[in-house]
Amino acid sequence: MKFYVVIAPEEKKGIYRSWEDCLTAVHGVKGAKYLSVKSPEEANRILNDEKASFEPGTYAFVDGNHFGGIGCVLVQVARSGKETIKEIKKTVLEVFSDMWSELEISAELARIRQILAELGGLKLAVESLNKGTSVTIVHDYTGIAEWMERRWKIKDPAVFKIVEDIRSKVEEKKLKLRFKHQDSHIPGIGGRNPFREYNELADRLATEAAGTVERGM
Repeated sequence: MKFYVVIAPEEKKGIYRSWEDCLTAVHGVKGAKYLSVKSPEEANRILNDEKASFEPGTYAFVDGNHFGGIGCVLVQVARSGKETIKEIKKTVLEVFSDMWSELEISAELARIRQILAELGGLKLAVESLNKGTSVTIVHDYTGIAEWMERRWKIKDPAVFKIVEDIRSKVEEKKLKLRFKHQDSHIPGIGGRNPFREYNELADRLATEAAGTVERGM
């Protein structure tokens, strides 16, 4: 179920349970701003400008694009709240060099596009983590968690090979993964949201890396 949040103007601010009600509130109103969310909790957070915050622990923000760029941001949050970050940007050619030749990687990128890079982001994160780490993988591509947690059946042979490779590395390194989906389409409103902030950083790193893909092919 979707909820609609009107954030401007002040007199129209509120949570609306249907698109019709939201449209009635904003139609013809100059400067009206609104968006849809999936839960009343998220709607209230946005409306009240609450600040999302980290629990202490390790987080890996992963992203990839259809040009073959991959971004990963590792964040360690101390009990004091201090955040230590590590930025990594690579291409699909680098991340999958242990699985395929450059020609094969280029062919898979042309075929499954962004999916290859998104999974590459997870592979890069897993390979970058220390043994025994418990980590929250923050992603905006739904398939990351659905395939890893076996809720989606894997039909594509390349995707199957990648996911099995990642699962093998997770087991070998004794990593504990949990997943958090971060909607990349929710705009920044109000206070700081570190999940959105680092998700956007991973996206920028992937964009920067994408510029080197063509030169590497």
